[in-house]
Amino acid sequence: MYINKVALRKFYRLRFFITLLLVFSLSLCSLAQQPSTIHLTEKDGLPDVEFYDVLEDKDGFIWLAADKGLFRYDGETFKRYTNDEVRGRSMFQLKLDTQGRVWCVNISGQFFYVERDELVTFIDLSSELNGSLPNYILYEDTLMVYGYNKVMAVNTATGEYTTVYNDIVLYSTPLKNNNNVFVALEHTFVSYPTVSNDALAIDIQAYFSSNAFPKKRINGLFRLFSVADRYYGIAKAEEQNYVFELDPNATEVTLLKTPEEIKESLVSRVIVKGEQVYFLTSKGVHLYKHMDKEFTHISSYLPNEYITGLTIDKDQNYWFSTLHSGVFVMPNINVRRFEIPTPIQNISKLEKVDEETLFFGTAEGAMGIFSMTDQSLSIIPVQRKSGVSALLYDDTTQQVLVGLDAGGFIYDFNAGSGKTLSQFDGVKSFSIISKDSVLRVTGSSISTLDIRVPKNDTKLLLRKRGYASYYDKDSKEALVATIDNLLIYDEAFNATVISHNDQMILGIDITQTSDGIVWVASFKNGIYGVQHKEVVAHYTTKNGLSANEVLKIEADGNNIWISTDGGIQLFDRSTDTFKTLTKMDGIPSYKISGIEVFKDQVIFSSNLGLFTVDKLRAFRKTNVTDLYMQAVTIDEELVAITDSYTLNADQKKIKFDFHTNNFQNQENIVYQHRLSSDGEAWSTLGKGVSDVQFSNLPKGKYHVDLRAKTTFSENYSPITSMAFSTTIRIWEETWFQILLFITGLALVVLYFRKIAKDRLEKQERALEIIKIDSQLTALKLENLRSQMNPHFIFNALNSIQEYIILNQRKLASDYLGKFADLVRTYLNHSNKGNITLQEEIDCLEMYLDLEKLRFEEKLAYTITIEPTINAEDIVIPTMLIQPYVENAIKHGLLHKKDDRVLGVNFCFGDTKDIVVCTVT
Repeated sequence: MYINKVALRKFYRLRFFITLLLVFSLSLCSLAQQPSTIHLTEKDGLPDVEFYDVLEDKDGFIWLAADKGLFRYDGETFKRYTNDEVRGRSMFQLKLDTQGRVWCVNISGQFFYVERDELVTFIDLSSELNGSLPNYILYEDTLMVYGYNKVMAVNTATGEYTTVYNDIVLYSTPLKNNNNVFVALEHTFVSYPTVSNDALAIDIQAYFSSNAFPKKRINGLFRLFSVADRYYGIAKAEEQNYVFELDPNATEVTLLKTPEEIKESLVSRVIVKGEQVYFLTSKGVHLYKHMDKEFTHISSYLPNEYITGLTIDKDQNYWFSTLHSGVFVMPNINVRRFEIPTPIQNISKLEKVDEETLFFGTAEGAMGIFSMTDQSLSIIPVQRKSGVSALLYDDTTQQVLVGLDAGGFIYDFNAGSGKTLSQFDGVKSFSIISKDSVLRVTGSSISTLDIRVPKNDTKLLLRKRGYASYYDKDSKEALVATIDNLLIYDEAFNATVISHNDQMILGIDITQTSDGIVWVASFKNGIYGVQHKEVVAHYTTKNGLSANEVLKIEADGNNIWISTDGGIQLFDRSTDTFKTLTKMDGIPSYKISGIEVFKDQVIFSSNLGLFTVDKLRAFRKTNVTDLYMQAVTIDEELVAITDSYTLNADQKKIKFDFHTNNFQNQENIVYQHRLSSDGEAWSTLGKGVSDVQFSNLPKGKYHVDLRAKTTFSENYSPITSMAFSTTIRIWEETWFQILLFITGLALVVLYFRKIAKDRLEKQERALEIIKIDSQLTALKLENLRSQMNPHFIFNALNSIQEYIILNQRKLASDYLGKFADLVRTYLNHSNKGNITLQEEIDCLEMYLDLEKLRFEEKLAYTITIEPTINAEDIVIPTMLIQPYVENAIKHGLLHKKDDRVLGVNFCFGDTKDIVVCTVT
């Protein structure tokens, strides 16, 4: 893309001259002051632009009567009030009764009040008023209604009404004063309920027809108002307003001088606050002070707006309703902004010359002088445009030293002109050292400069970027804030680094209080007090500062004005406390570039021009109103707001949304909460958070305590408590779980007891079996011993031995064989629990054969078995019969010499399940 450089240069030159022309056109202009105003618009949720009245109720809510209806504003949201009986939307004339209820009326003659957060229709007088919009006054328990041609009194308790005046011509709006309600009729000035005498009979019509009113014709009702027990009216006749006094005692009307500011505008209302009278007009609000029938103009606000209503809330915020532009709020009439033209609004530096004069420079390079006396502004013509970076007034020479981003300038008040000076190029800060030299801090160095010598002798102290400087004439020490340190130079300009807790101090602005302490504003660590090369004080957000990023500071005696990202503060060192002003207090901008202190006010410069703060009246005591509940939700479902709530077993979460009806709550309100116990610590919610939520709480009764306070105050609002309880399912009940645990434990105990019992029984059975086995073993051994009787064995072996000695080998061999067979049989039987009867008989025969040999054939035996006995099928214990047979031989036959006969007989007993063995 081709760019014509010649044309581009011409364009920039032309733009420069146009800017110069515009600035010169502003060279001599008078600046008006206006309090900083907040305009509520649709982005703030404002529901309409056409409003007829504004009112604050006893709880601090702001009520608005609008074309679209009745609204309540809590500082955050607008809530509309209506009901099914309302005809039309528009509401007018907001008033409070003795019970704190808000009243209003519509054009149909319906009267309403708000009670328990609902709009209630009180009475419908449309038939009596013929569809006209009446005026009304609330007087004790009476509603006084002023229609087009009648006056009515309505009992607010019963709704019954009477007509006080009928078929009359109403000349004024009504006025409540001294326990009476006054109004001007066609030929009289009357009061209700007390009518003293005929002294009130002023012929209003006759007066208005006299020469006192040149135009004679009055447009509409005149506004009746009272100041210091005097009665006044303001009426418009043709194109001009007239102010007059009505003296009931003198039965006359006296015409007064009408203030110029309200001569031609339409007066919508007159509001009296003590001796101050506010005229609400179609061309703004005009404030006057009343003194001895004179109205002295104090100030005017919003000159381009049609004002319909005014209320001053508990925090001294001024609320204005307008006919076409919505709602305006003046947070602080003691913070006023000078209406500087836009081209020179962005002021970068400010310097006090004397108690009547300020010198300023802008970021665009314009310079000017502001007169505090007549609030006039004069622009200094300069050829070179470069942003003003530093200003210093030298009262010995009455010159202002100007540092520019590129270049420099000196303005001489004696000569009324200035000249360029290149040595001030890029200067960030000046400090006067002596009548001949200054300390110069630039973006690249710190040096001293002799401004009286033509060659401008310069001494370099440090090649480093600097930000601010201050020279103490008493100690002859200079403090300089650089990019990485705070330096203090002694008289010989030897530097010492000042630190705090081994941390470097990064300063941006420096000032000194009357007690000699030098204060340093830092980029991120608050402010430091330095004395005798040591830090003697340090303030941050922990001990009252609104923010740790400090922009500017300026001493005011022993006190300090401080500008931060969180507002403007006055540090009262006598009480060690901070007072704070924020945007909600009317501060138009936090980008403060200069602070200059005067006797009764402080002037601030910013990117939005100049504004002034009244040192005595600007700081207001803001009280947090009672905290109230906005909404309650249980498991994300909205429920009605009551005193207490119960969460059933299926509901796990409850949430409380709350608010304070305070216009400053968006920025300055801090909320705290605690649950259940008075001894429990308060928890602070995050900025902008105005709700608390509780989930999955154990069964029980709870209450949550809530309170609020402003950021810079220690006073909390009264505690608001909300009670709620939680329930659970039966199996989640503690008693049920304990019962379940005990039952389970009992079952476990019974189970293990059964196992133990079974084991014990098993062990007992095993022991019994072992015992029986042991007994059987013992019996077997006993039987074996019986069968293997030592005497028998010894005799048998002796017999074998005898056969051997007698060389009866065959007998010895037979005997030994039979003996061996018998022993083997016994041993085999000992391993068995039972044997057949036949096996027992066979064993007996083997035994008796051996005994017969031993007795040398002198023993005879017989074994008989009953034929019906099957010896193979009958089972008997082993070694059962042989011991009896052996015992019979031993004790029955052994000692006999002859006739040794042994008989063994087996037969059934009386029943077939018993076998009887008889040994004879």
